[in-house]
Amino acid sequence: MKVRRKFKCDRIERCADGYDEEGKPVVEGTVEFSTVIECGGEDSEFPRCRPGGHLEIRMPDTEQTQFQPGRSYFVDITPADTED
Repeated sequence: MKVRRKFKCDRIERCADGYDEEGKPVVEGTVEFSTVIECGGEDSEFPRCRPGGHLEIRMPDTEQTQFQPGRSYFVDITPADTED
């Protein structure tokens, strides 16, 4: 099973969240995404076959720098193998 959806980065909110072992501030924050619902081009098939959505991920500042508000990204969802 694999599900792929296109999301747009809506905003990035950064905040200081304590200090690490060396006394340096730890900066974390939230990256918010919403589904792309534009018609035309590669996006034309998505709105008619999927519901809307919102994705919010809390992550370290070093990972947040990979995202830009206004830019679109694919999100792939696949089962995670788990060992009991």
